[in-house]
Amino acid sequence: MHLRHLTLLSVLVALAACDDDKQGAADTSSTDTATPDTAGDTSPSDTDPSDTDPSDTGPGDTSGDDTPLTTDERLRAATVFGSCVPDDGIARYLAALWRNDFPTPIPPAAWRCVATAGGGCAALEQCLGITVDRGGPCEGSCADNAFTGCDDQLRFRMDCGRLGLTCDPENACVAEPTGETCDWDTFVESCEDGRPVFCSDYVAKGPVCADHGLVCGNDPLGEGAVCRGPEGACETFSWGPDNLEGEGVSCAGSTLTDCVNGGRITRDCAAMGAGFGCFSIEDPDLADTQFYCGFGAECLAERRITCEGTTALVCNLGKIDRVDCTALGFTGCGEFGCTPSVYTP
Repeated sequence: MHLRHLTLLSVLVALAACDDDKQGAADTSSTDTATPDTAGDTSPSDTDPSDTDPSDTGPGDTSGDDTPLTTDERLRAATVFGSCVPDDGIARYLAALWRNDFPTPIPPAAWRCVATAGGGCAALEQCLGITVDRGGPCEGSCADNAFTGCDDQLRFRMDCGRLGLTCDPENACVAEPTGETCDWDTFVESCEDGRPVFCSDYVAKGPVCADHGLVCGNDPLGEGAVCRGPEGACETFSWGPDNLEGEGVSCAGSTLTDCVNGGRITRDCAAMGAGFGCFSIEDPDLADTQFYCGFGAECLAERRITCEGTTALVCNLGKIDRVDCTALGFTGCGEFGCTPSVYTP
């Protein structure tokens, strides 16, 4: 048995099917080491000029610099993406950017383009080749190496060739060929070259576990292959061959003890960059305490977007940050983030 996350984010970047059954306080208990700038107020209107990379050729550039994104660039890019593709919310997209675990790799230069292009939702088409409307439902299809798919009313199109990927009508844009068809009930999962190999109607491979400080091994029930923490067994409520999200267990100073797919791993949150620490926050919905690497304990990732005029208040790894929507080419702020978007005029 394994549980997998089904979100529009995963559909857009890899069409990974699963349930929205569980998230961490900021979905960052398994965040990989990154190179942020600072964890202060990262409103685009207050951007530190030192955050600007000298190799950037200007707003909307998708070539060149592939150094890790700064805190501000992540916040800007996630706000644009989450406002224009509101199904999962800005905080969840932001957490995915921090984890660096998108199923299909989107290079930092492309996300940096989203953060700087302006023009509101037009930045997604300009930088990622993504357009979203309410023309669904529909079946997945490919035309001219571009994928079209739907999540209920939301219809999205992604130009796979823009990012050097290949369109697959069942799996959106893929970086490697889809494997042979398989029977989920009889397929025996295994580890191959440090990656889980599993059946999802076709033979698929999970991430390279070592790239995330994990090891490939059995899931908690001994029935499948997963990337798990290397420091002994721990109790977990969700797992899967393509899952990298952890369930924080405890904090000791700036060190997080995390449980990933049934295996413990300790993480030095402070090593992730300036302002990072290990935090805990009570989650009233789960009646539990969540532990995670982040910037504070002011909010849960599930916190709804609120507005101060044209400024969106976003939960960024447990800290409420303010994003000036007009600096991103939008005209206002609404329920899902900056406006206008697919849901809000």
